[in-house]
Amino acid sequence: MLKLITNTFSILLFCMFALSGCFFNDTPEADNESTFIVERLEDSCEIDSDKLAKILTEDVTAEIECVGAKLNQFAKYVRRTDSRYINKDEISRFITKFFPEDAPKLNQSIDMLFDISNLILEDKKQVISLENIQPLILLFKAFNREALFIHKLVNDDTTNEKAADICQSNPTDNCYEIFMMKRSRYKNAVDRLSRYVTNLLRGKKKNIDTLEIVKFLEKANTAFKDDPSEDDLIDIKTAESFLFIKRIFLGGNKKTIQTNEVHDLLRKLPDFSLLLFDIRYGTTEVFESQPNEQVYLFANHMDSLQKRVYPYFNRDEIIFTTQELIDALNSLVTVTEDDEESVLSEKLQNLDFNTFKSVFEMVKGKILGGEALFYTSHDIQNILSLSQEVLEGIYFNSILYDYYQVRMEDTSPISEIILPSLDDIPQMRSIRSNQIDHYWDLFSHIAKRYHYYSDSDSHIQNFQQEIIRTKYGFNEIYLLRWFSDRLLRAFGSVEPNANGDYYGTQEQVEEALIALKPLLMEFNFWPKKFETFAYNMVTLADLFQTQSNGDMHIGLDEMTEYFELVLTTVSIQTDVQEGMKQYCEQVLNSDDSEDDSIIFDPECYRNYFFTVFFEDLHLENKFPMLYLYYKESSRHELAQFHKYVEEFARDDMNHLDGSPVMMYDRDRTLTIGALLNIESAYVAFDHRRIDNRMTYGELEDAYRLFRNVIIVLGEMDSGEEKYARAVFYFLVDKLKEPTTLEVLRYHYLADLEDITAYRMNIAAILSYFKIKSLEQIEE
Repeated sequence: MLKLITNTFSILLFCMFALSGCFFNDTPEADNESTFIVERLEDSCEIDSDKLAKILTEDVTAEIECVGAKLNQFAKYVRRTDSRYINKDEISRFITKFFPEDAPKLNQSIDMLFDISNLILEDKKQVISLENIQPLILLFKAFNREALFIHKLVNDDTTNEKAADICQSNPTDNCYEIFMMKRSRYKNAVDRLSRYVTNLLRGKKKNIDTLEIVKFLEKANTAFKDDPSEDDLIDIKTAESFLFIKRIFLGGNKKTIQTNEVHDLLRKLPDFSLLLFDIRYGTTEVFESQPNEQVYLFANHMDSLQKRVYPYFNRDEIIFTTQELIDALNSLVTVTEDDEESVLSEKLQNLDFNTFKSVFEMVKGKILGGEALFYTSHDIQNILSLSQEVLEGIYFNSILYDYYQVRMEDTSPISEIILPSLDDIPQMRSIRSNQIDHYWDLFSHIAKRYHYYSDSDSHIQNFQQEIIRTKYGFNEIYLLRWFSDRLLRAFGSVEPNANGDYYGTQEQVEEALIALKPLLMEFNFWPKKFETFAYNMVTLADLFQTQSNGDMHIGLDEMTEYFELVLTTVSIQTDVQEGMKQYCEQVLNSDDSEDDSIIFDPECYRNYFFTVFFEDLHLENKFPMLYLYYKESSRHELAQFHKYVEEFARDDMNHLDGSPVMMYDRDRTLTIGALLNIESAYVAFDHRRIDNRMTYGELEDAYRLFRNVIIVLGEMDSGEEKYARAVFYFLVDKLKEPTTLEVLRYHYLADLEDITAYRMNIAAILSYFKIKSLEQIEE
């Protein structure tokens, strides 16, 4: 897409110089039957058309001046209908008669030149006034001068600042300083050009002309093709699908641009072009020495774009539809499939966003607000404001994380942290003052409450007693918490809980999952048995995480941690899948609904899962407690432990005939997710001895969390709730559901302090929760 934008922008400006080919050769003699009255036009200069085509990269001042001279000669020596103007039909007939082979292409170029003159210099349709020839030539020369300056600026190969992309191809310690210096000079060049054209057009507002954008781009494709078989320089379908952006910032009809809108565009052009510059050249490598400044730049862009939205819309005026947005994204994916610069093509290739139309409408209607089928002026301002909030929040987190780096690198919990003053962190002065307290509340909450942080290399969290914080993981939590908050506001309870946070019941989670079904199906998360999907999600989030509180709802922090765990699960599943191929043969697929899945025999997968996990992927530093269990356990016990986890996570373990169901992508992903939840529970509860065993005191902590779900699944009335503790300890001890007599015996007679829970016991409890929930659903 960046390549498309760059090419389109350059070509549109280059079209202003399209007259270049009209006088390639010696000027021909006039024909007595034609409108030409001169024996031979003067040949005072000769235009190098190949050089003129390099207007963006070379000095073509001489060629531009020659174009002006040729136009003046034409006006002087060719008989015309009106001596004040050069008529397009007249010059077209001249080209057709004397340059028949090149006439189609040249006439398209002439057509574009007249379009530009009509639009910005207020000439009448189909004519260029003689008085406007000189302003056009001055305009072209100014553009060439600034375009050449910009080209040299970003492609300086004369010093150690050399870089095709500013400086990342030859990184230096001062890469960031080089980028900012060139960025400033680039902005100044665009400002100069914008001011020059504005001054040139000053006072020319009496007549308003209109240019059809798509037709103009079609002319450009024809005019700038050396060979008709070549691909178009501009993808018309893609360009047309993004024309709603024109309406956002300039108003009017998205398909046309008017003279008065050109003046508005010139005012906003420096900001737009600087955004493109930062997208194109502001890479991670450039900001390696100043990583916080990258996100700060784009936060500022969001603020700038809010101020550049067309100001005369009514609040509820429709700007574009949800379908238009989907069509634009589809067009973008098509364009980037073969674009080597694109980072999206591999992930999004062949993806049809129409598949997610209901998701787009849900996001617009329930999360962003307003009507689901279209976006109004207010919606656009809201989206830009939310984008600024997210980016500014990340910037705030980053500078505060750096300020507290020593404390953040300490692996112990944080119980108290104080907001520094503006004198301590001068960068905070660039953040909106009315937002600082809000950002600080979120920063301190994450620092105090969250235990697991992923890193930028592996995208896997650290499941250990010590808290290994990373800036990347900190901001990942911030983003997921921001999204979770809006999801819970859209689908969760109307009234927030005692902490002021919204939460979701199992029924509300089901509603959200149904709304997200197309997305979940695309990435193989949709289960065959939906009735247990929401239950499993709420159970895992509410019971088996460091944020869990056991209230049978999913809260904001629980959902955030759950989503964070999902990202880790996906990363691990991808790596495990590749590693498993050397141990287990892939099973041929006979299920059409899973035709893209990689399939393994479940017994083989169980036997080698931990071998791949630790011996091949070397995740022992991420999962030290699980690694200790792996080293101390037999292969048989490890496989049985994995099977218990599967019984909770998978849709089906066996077919009706008793044969095992193969392990599909989704089965493996859900099983790894459940496994990580058990690991999270062990980190939370096995905190006294850290030996993969939970003794009485640790089990008491776990029971207080599990009590509610045992009461609900056991369908206990108020008089029976006292037996929930006995049920819990029996499950831990015997790995099965107790009878009434066994519950009574454990309640009155058993010495519960002697019971110890191992990983197998916790996995069995998880399996029990799944079985009981299915029984209740069937009833």
